[in-house]
Amino acid sequence: MGKRPNFIVIMTDQQQGLMTKRMGFSADLTPFLDSLAEQGVWFDKAYTSCPLCTPARVSLLTGRFASSHRVMQNPWPWPKNSRKPGAIIAHPDDVFYERDLLDVLKKNGYQTALIGKNHSHRTDDEFDYSVVGKKLMEGAAKAGIESMKCWKAVSEGIQYIENQKDSDNPFMLWLSIEEPHSPYMCPEPYYSMFDGDNYVAPNATEEDIKSKNERWHVLNTMYNAGTSPQRDNTITRKEYAVRARKTYMGMIRMVDDQIKRFVARLEELGMMENTVICFTSDHGDMAGEYDMMTKGFGLIDALTHVQMIFAGSYIKRQGRLSEIHTNIVDIAPTIIEAAGCEIPDSMQGRSLWPVLLGENIPENEFDSTYSEYGVGGSFHSMDYYKQHKEALDKQNMHFDLHHVAISGVMRMVRMGDYKLIFDSEKRADLYNVVTDPSEKQNLYGNKQYKSIQDALMVELLQWCLRVQDSAVMREHHCMNPVDRLIDKHHYYKGKEYKQYESYSPLTQGRAPESYIHPSRKK
Repeated sequence: MGKRPNFIVIMTDQQQGLMTKRMGFSADLTPFLDSLAEQGVWFDKAYTSCPLCTPARVSLLTGRFASSHRVMQNPWPWPKNSRKPGAIIAHPDDVFYERDLLDVLKKNGYQTALIGKNHSHRTDDEFDYSVVGKKLMEGAAKAGIESMKCWKAVSEGIQYIENQKDSDNPFMLWLSIEEPHSPYMCPEPYYSMFDGDNYVAPNATEEDIKSKNERWHVLNTMYNAGTSPQRDNTITRKEYAVRARKTYMGMIRMVDDQIKRFVARLEELGMMENTVICFTSDHGDMAGEYDMMTKGFGLIDALTHVQMIFAGSYIKRQGRLSEIHTNIVDIAPTIIEAAGCEIPDSMQGRSLWPVLLGENIPENEFDSTYSEYGVGGSFHSMDYYKQHKEALDKQNMHFDLHHVAISGVMRMVRMGDYKLIFDSEKRADLYNVVTDPSEKQNLYGNKQYKSIQDALMVELLQWCLRVQDSAVMREHHCMNPVDRLIDKHHYYKGKEYKQYESYSPLTQGRAPESYIHPSRKK
């Protein structure tokens, strides 16, 4: 390959993967990303590991699914006596992995940079260079595009690549753009860009919730109670959803223009010749589907389906690859293999690098993908909500992260045109997400789809077994929580456990042999 490539991971926050012309959306929200996708490779069956910010971002860096790295929800700020008070990130002691993307790249001479939102298990100062926090949060939408966090993040990103142009060391930049995450706001011309005839209504309305299971009814009730104070009861729920959705659409277009500005400068500097760009999002947004906004509604495609684009040097121009089912856990191993480094055994993702080079796709390796949601226990029923209504309604601003929304356990598999969701209450949903992208018609139990249902159930079971990787050992990760509380002197079973830098059990967290690309077989 010659000189080692630079890597730029552009991640937006809460951007629905279905709202692009490439996926059939009629409004032109992402013209630049659409053109970038055609210049490289884009996957139309890309999913997040978990539709919440922190679990997904930890998955991005560790290459592990949420139930394996053990971060299943967005954390509260650390206690005042922690080493990073007030930091909204996953506490490192709670994250299970062997080595992540930063570990591998740093060890192999890469400079690492974070610009924008973190919300992962890594502190800002663990990157070689970082620009986060207040510097990107000042101003308001009414002040124009230069007050928006996406403009500031891209401006900082441009400054970074300008400084790296003549560097002898390769770099990995995580350009983490906080929009189109709520609160929904953007300046003109974006705010009015999708009014009138340019507005695209969602496929599902609140009326469609009637056919959903109890979980949907509980969350719908909570959503109504939780958002009414924000609307001041001056507009209807439908009006609120329309206004928020059209603003959300404007935000996506605003972000697209800023990514265009960044890539244009990269090209002007002549750096595209040795740079691989990956674009994705941590998860999606309801964006008006079922007259709801934000997240917290489980594993619907509006929340789990994300964009994934690779472009730049070395990438063979292939455009749309529909036979590949991929996930954000695949990004870290892809970058590591592209950098010529060894992929840690604990990474559960599958490297896409051979696919991006245009090599033959290994048989069965990318036949399906998988997502998770829920912290465990029983899902809180309508009776629970009614019992605690007063307390729950007061927490409306954090509805999408509330413990009712993430109670219980849900798992999802996507294979071909179909998607199966199964939860700990034995509720099941089967959808043809090509013909029914809003998931209104549950096919589970329909005899006509029994063979498809059975095939997806087997595939889901296989995924659930594949991610049962609890034997990762690395410094503070190797001890269970009880042992950690008892022993605070860095000892494990009477020995200093820092010497246990890694541990390779019989089950290393990798896919079965048939799912490992031939180039990675030992």
